[in-house]
Amino acid sequence: MYQQIATTTAYMPSFVVEPISVQILVNGVPNTTSFRLCDNSGARFELEAESEHWTIQENRLEFWKWQRYNTSTESWDDMSGAARRLNVSLQNGGQLRAVYRQAVGLY
Repeated sequence: MYQQIATTTAYMPSFVVEPISVQILVNGVPNTTSFRLCDNSGARFELEAESEHWTIQENRLEFWKWQRYNTSTESWDDMSGAARRLNVSLQNGGQLRAVYRQAVGLY
């Protein structure tokens, strides 16, 4: 998922819930989304998202945050901090996603 910048015709930022294929390092090994982490309960992993990503339409995106799926509310909850690195300890399953937003600025 990524956030688009507001324009002169759309003053509020919009969210595009469209999967993008980014590279996530899992314990230093590259994986392209989407992938599954499978291991025994208690296994630990370090995930690191790309800092930026370019879409097919040549939109520059930057990493924004991690989100976890909440099965009780059936919605995505923000995880604390905006660090690209995330330590994960497996328990009883779950879903995570890296969220990107459209980058602004000169480059």
